Amino acid sequence: MRFSEMSEQKEEKKSVEEQYKEVKDLSQDELFKRLVGEVERQKQKGTFDYDGLVLTIEKMKNYLPEQTYKNILSVLEKVK
Repeated sequence: MRFSEMSEQKEEKKSVEEQYKEVKDLSQDELFKRLVGEVERQKQKGTFDYDGLVLTIEKMKNYLPEQTYKNILSVLEKVK
């Protein structure tokens, strides 16, 4: 395993709390930009995991306002 792969693996194992802390102060537009950027990165790498992204969003549901949660799922469905 290369160092770059180890780094990616470590990033994927972030807890929901850590992920929340990283994005809690971002505006809705910034959150959507990050989501779309993540989808683009995964598609370019051939690792797009729709179910994995939905699972992550589901884990963050309790931290998000209901409308934001619905909007994120809607955006994700469109870029699928």
